[in-house]
Amino acid sequence: MSSQKTNPSIRQLLSATLILLQQRRHTPLQVIRACAVLCRRVSLLYRKIDGKVVQRQVEPYSIREGRAKDGTALFYGFDVQAETIKAFKLNGLLKAFPVGLLKSFQPRWAVELGL
Repeated sequence: MSSQKTNPSIRQLLSATLILLQQRRHTPLQVIRACAVLCRRVSLLYRKIDGKVVQRQVEPYSIREGRAKDGTALFYGFDVQAETIKAFKLNGLLKAFPVGLLKSFQPRWAVELGL
């Protein structure tokens, strides 16, 4: 990931804000993308490969198509508790919620929305 920061347009900011305000109507991927545009942390409910469901608080950075060994798209984020970057398979995402609508994070890397 490069060190350049993304400057979202006003349209992207407004769209992302609406998604977060109406989050019950949107998929986890839409909520993650909106949080990425607005530099908001996201709380994930995620099913790991072994079937265990875990909750993670993540700073969203990148969504990449077909990066997993099985061709599944991946979401990359900085896991706040583990203090490391992690990859999550999109098909393992169960729910996503914004953490603190008024509290943003300072991006460590460029935000790449992909897909």
